[in-house]
Amino acid sequence: MSVARQNATATLLPDGTVLVVAGGDGTNIHASAEIYDPSLGSWITTGSLRDPRYLHTATLLNDGRVLVVGGMNERLLASAEIYDPATGNWTETASLEVARATHAAQALQDGRVLVAGGGGNRQIFSSAEIYDPVKGTWASAGSLTNARFASVAFLLPEGNVLIAGRGCTEPGECEV
Repeated sequence: MSVARQNATATLLPDGTVLVVAGGDGTNIHASAEIYDPSLGSWITTGSLRDPRYLHTATLLNDGRVLVVGGMNERLLASAEIYDPATGNWTETASLEVARATHAAQALQDGRVLVAGGGGNRQIFSSAEIYDPVKGTWASAGSLTNARFASVAFLLPEGNVLIAGRGCTEPGECEV
């Protein structure tokens, strides 16, 4: 890679390449992105995000684009951007209702994306939101039973989403 990255995301694209986005190196927070081509065994740089970030999510959309959501830089982020592998460019889209990092994200069967939990500013969230890539909008999706951060989401065969990972059941238990 052109820069060292931690707390970045890696997304397998439909053509078999891997998009690695943002992250940091312990000193700097990156907005850059790179693509790994396993057939060539090499990395190429591609377009950069508007907002540098780490602890974000990246979700492959049904049309092959990638939705990058939230995270942190000097502050907690609510912004979202979409990468188009056909052009190598990023486009801003609507921001989350709640800025969050270390959240879970999962593409749904109908093409929308569920974002749930996460945290920031000494809080852990139970709220969830759904992004509609056709409308380019977010809507509230209720709340998790327990606030969760640094969790993962899995789409189950019947269409439900399982969110598993660090949860908080007592007030103040997960203050960070």
